[in-house]
Amino acid sequence: MKILAIFKVKEGVPMQQVLPLIAEEERLAWQKYLADQLRETYMTSQPGVVIDVFEYESVAALAHDMQALPLMRAGLLDATYYDLLPFKNWESLFAEENRTPEARRAE
Repeated sequence: MKILAIFKVKEGVPMQQVLPLIAEEERLAWQKYLADQLRETYMTSQPGVVIDVFEYESVAALAHDMQALPLMRAGLLDATYYDLLPFKNWESLFAEENRTPEARRAE
């Protein structure tokens, strides 16, 4: 299952408190990457926010494993997880009422 994870340093936590834990945090992320579980990772223009895409058996399993992150253990990080599904709304484009006259004539 593909899962989007948004990690954000908690409001009011100074970066000086976060920085000593970053090397260990990144080491664990690298292990997840090598294990083919972390597929994509992005920094954002907002300090303290990282976006990751994981391949995991479930959101619950990912959330459980992420508790091992140093920033999570220290209570400095919030995480939000979303399971990613195929975007099926495009299907409505093919409904008869949404077809163009040209497409109808081509049949």
